[in-house]
Amino acid sequence: MKKKLQEVCSLMNRVEEGFLIFGLSSMFVAMILQVFCRFVLNAPLTWTEVYARYMYMWVVFIGISYGCRERKHIYVSVVYDRIPGRAKKLLRLVLNMLIMYFFIRQIPWGVKYCQSLMRVRVNGISFLPRGIVYWCLPIGYSTAVIRLVLESVLLFKKEEAI
Repeated sequence: MKKKLQEVCSLMNRVEEGFLIFGLSSMFVAMILQVFCRFVLNAPLTWTEVYARYMYMWVVFIGISYGCRERKHIYVSVVYDRIPGRAKKLLRLVLNMLIMYFFIRQIPWGVKYCQSLMRVRVNGISFLPRGIVYWCLPIGYSTAVIRLVLESVLLFKKEEAI
């Protein structure tokens, strides 16, 4: 069981990190290309700003799961650091459950929202339905839930979470 969890976590780590590196790098390249075309060639591109905006959304929502993995989300460290070991694990478990509850509640809303936008086209990239762009919402929430479930299981098994 432990080996399977570690394999799933390792695969998620590689996919998340690869996507985040690709997303941030491609946003950077798109913006540099836009600056070059606008100020050097005097012929601005129409799609780069739209691409960077929507790629930023994907990076943010996939980054939620990455933040859960690294435990880099906002919390009150003054209180958390003063709690003893077992209570700290219990608090982490309770907080994970609360966060999962919020994310799970958001997934169906995100799916409905994406479906409602499938007939609307993205400005600047006319062939792309806006609903596809907004799939970052349910996908990001889902990956965060998976990450929090894995961490909670490992906390429950008294092993160090990933």
